[in-house]
Amino acid sequence: MGLKHAQLAIAALSLGLALPAHAKPATVTVRTEPPGLMVVLDDQPPARAPLHDVAIAPGKHTVQVRERCLEPALVPVELPAGAHRDVLLRATLRTVPLVLSVRTASALPLDATVTVDGEVVGQAGRTLQLPVCAQRLEVRTVDGRQWQRALGLADAPTTTQPMEIVAFGKRELWLLHDSQATPWLADPAPQLGSLRVADWEAAALTPQERGKWQRHMDAQRKAFLTMESLLERNPRDGNGDLYFRLASAWQEAAHFTWLTAYADWRTAHDAWQQIPTAQRPPEPPEPLEDVTEALGLYEKVLQERAEYLRLPEVLYWLGVDQLRLAAITNDAARWRTGLAYLDKQLRQFPSSPFAAGAHFARAEALALAGELAVARDAYAAAAAGGFKTAYATYKLAWLACRLGDKAKGLTLLRSLQPESPALRRALDAELAAMAAE
Repeated sequence: MGLKHAQLAIAALSLGLALPAHAKPATVTVRTEPPGLMVVLDDQPPARAPLHDVAIAPGKHTVQVRERCLEPALVPVELPAGAHRDVLLRATLRTVPLVLSVRTASALPLDATVTVDGEVVGQAGRTLQLPVCAQRLEVRTVDGRQWQRALGLADAPTTTQPMEIVAFGKRELWLLHDSQATPWLADPAPQLGSLRVADWEAAALTPQERGKWQRHMDAQRKAFLTMESLLERNPRDGNGDLYFRLASAWQEAAHFTWLTAYADWRTAHDAWQQIPTAQRPPEPPEPLEDVTEALGLYEKVLQERAEYLRLPEVLYWLGVDQLRLAAITNDAARWRTGLAYLDKQLRQFPSSPFAAGAHFARAEALALAGELAVARDAYAAAAAGGFKTAYATYKLAWLACRLGDKAKGLTLLRSLQPESPALRRALDAELAAMAAE
């Protein structure tokens, strides 16, 4: 075997391409356009082009581009012993088709330009091809209204996706969640509705920043009321989508109000605790989240569209919000209504993404009502579904002990692995206390 043949055989072995004994290898050089893409030769690990004089066994092979944002660009290669071939792989962007329409609340179509990552890709109302690695989608109407959203298209379906955007007022555009498009739209920056008190306090907003938020939310509330009036005056198929969007927005506004009130209450309560007991005034009442407006709108969604695509989510929020209001008003009938909505959600949509959350909300309500055995089963279902797993497991442990199964309770507590040292110490203290009982 000559030196060149030996070198090629060694190169082939390094790529995992076995050569028959005494066979003279073929060779291939692979380049890409654009240069430097990852390529795959047969079933070998990806390597970055260019690949020079790679030894391969005589016969049939395939070479293809392997890039998340690009089409595979596969090229078959068949070479006899000793032959050489130069392969150029021309890659094209992988895209997802989207039909995007923009209309007014009264169903009049609007002209709008669609931009992806700063480049215009077409006009609303037509089928657009969006690159799967695009980061941001922006829609701008001829009168200056605009809407934008982060994109996450890599796992999008390859079928044409519908998306409808509704213009409202002078500046607002609203996305309708009435299609399968929403799962591949990446979540925007965390909204207020997903913030916890600790997140809010960690933000350490100045009074000026809080005032800015407050003015924004006040303006939003006025817009919500105006849009509700528009919907009442312009009944049409599809208003259920707008009621859903409005309900979500009202819920966001209610959460903002509660966050600010609760942060103020924490400060006031800390100050109250510093006052000597004999001199203390009445304890400041803890604020509660009032979701009355959102609740009424979610109920309108059910009235408008009984077969609404996001019905599992609607039923979930109807149940959760009814239970929140029951806590505010101490209303047993509202408590039963909330549980009924959650039961309906779990009965009709047991595999929905909101099922585990529904189990958890039921568990919390039932535990507060003293129905510990039923609450235990609901916490177990929530933990199995991945909803607040650590907390649900903790509550399971607590309920196991209350229901007489101390050994199981201790086992569940020991299974928890909190990341925070403070939580670890608190858990250890809890374990010691339970073991001593």
